[in-house]
This record gives sequence, C-alpha cells and structure tokens, in this order.
Amino acid sequence: MMRYLLRFLDAFVLYLPIVLMGLLAAASVWLLRMTPAPIEAQTSNAQRLLPDDYMVNFVTRHYNASGALTAELFGAEGKHIPATGHMDITDVQIRNWGRDGATTQSVANRAKVDDAQTVYELMGQAQVIHRLVSGETTTINSEHLLFETKTDILRALQPAVVRRGKDVISADTLIYDQRTGLATWTGRVRATLLPR
Repeated sequence: MMRYLLRFLDAFVLYLPIVLMGLLAAASVWLLRMTPAPIEAQTSNAQRLLPDDYMVNFVTRHYNASGALTAELFGAEGKHIPATGHMDITDVQIRNWGRDGATTQSVANRAKVDDAQTVYELMGQAQVIHRLVSGETTTINSEHLLFETKTDILRALQPAVVRRGKDVISADTLIYDQRTGLATWTGRVRATLLPR
C-alpha cells in the first residue's frame, strides 16, 4: 500500500509543474481578454483633435483653370483639425468673384471651412455683402451664416437682417439663393419696403 502511495506522490510531483504552467497560461489568457484597450490607442484619438496645421495672419487665394482669381480668404489665426475635417479661422474676411461678375464679401469673428472648401460657416457678427454687376447690393447680417459654394445658397441659422437698397427685411431664419436672387423667410418676418 505504501508503495502505491509513493508512486502516486512521485507522479504527482512529476506532473505538478506541467499542471501549474497550464493554469498560469489559462489565467494569462483570461487576464488579456479582461484588460481594457491600451492607453496608446486612446491617446491617438485624442491627438486627432489637435491641429495638424496652424497659420497666423494668413491669406489664401484660389484661381480657376484660366488663371483668374476666384476667391481670397484672410484670417488672423487658422487651425486645421483632422478629426473634424474643418479649418477653424478667427477674424475672417472672404472675397468671392462669381462667373457673372458679381462679387461677395464676407466678414465674421469666426469661421469653419470644410476640407473641400465648399461650405463656409460664419459665426459671430457675420456679414455678407453681395454686389451684382449692375451695382445692386444686398447685405445680410446675422450671428450664424452658412454658405454653400456649390449651390450658391446662403442660410441664416439665427435671426437675420437683409438690406437691399433702402429696403430692410428681418426674420428668424433665411435661405437666400444667390443665383436666382430669391429669399425664403421663416419665423417672425418684418419688412420695410420703400416705393421705387
């Protein structure tokens, strides 16, 4: 009987390291699955919110295929944020020259411009002045304006005031199509129209 007990004890001591190594390996796999994502991955996402381009007192100019100047953008400070795909600009001034000879001049405290430069969002004392070749001028003032260059549509997302000549119209929101000259007003609309 003692002999079987010694054989069992001998086998137990012989296989004990293998069993312990298997338990440690299983515990390691379990710990890896339960561990949260590495901190490095979280910091890389946070770094994407940091600007990758930074400009101070800058001017950008855009030209068409024939070399004619089509747009100028002046800014006091500009930061490109890759995570949002926007350029954030302070003290912005924008000038656009249309195909038909009309000009559009815009100013605002801040602006957001998408990477494709097709959407301009003007915030803080935003003003857009649109002059036709005939000399007729339309001025739009609001705290938040959104201009889409592909469609030439200007949206006032907050109360806006529009002046054309001596006529003054104000409303809660506005959609203005520069190609057709049509404006759609919503909310409380007030108008002062002088006889021509």
